[in-house]
Amino acid sequence: GRLASASLDWTVRVWGVASDECEYVLEGHGSSVQGLAALLDGRLASASADRTVRVWSLHEAEEGTCGARSSMVLEGHHGIVRGVAALRCRQLLASASTDGTDRTWCSTSGECRRVFHDHAAGVYCVASLAPDLLASGGADCVVRLWSWREDQAGAAMEWER
Repeated sequence: GRLASASLDWTVRVWGVASDECEYVLEGHGSSVQGLAALLDGRLASASADRTVRVWSLHEAEEGTCGARSSMVLEGHHGIVRGVAALRCRQLLASASTDGTDRTWCSTSGECRRVFHDHAAGVYCVASLAPDLLASGGADCVVRLWSWREDQAGAAMEWER
């Protein structure tokens, strides 16, 4: 098995669990890496202070290579991207940003599918809870549950502190 770590040195490192050795150093972000998510198809997504999400295919990097490039860069946030999550069905991922938005993205094309604007401050985390539910929490002390399906609008539920 493998374990991935995000770093302030702008890299993602992939470690062999059995060997305790760094197998890959993934470079390409322009600032610190804030979060990681394993996608359902085996790729890895990383969120960064450079306002992007990168999707990495590990088989594209040679073992031990420094300077491996991501297979896709997702751009559109206007603040630090603090969190990223794989959604449980379909090929979608979600991101959370200090610009106050959550976004859903097609993980194969990189297209931004939906932008959620209802947080009153920066969003710091995002998680997939059910096949069509997404949770996000932010500096506004609110946790919101969203349906990411394109035929449903807005927050399904919210909790405030």
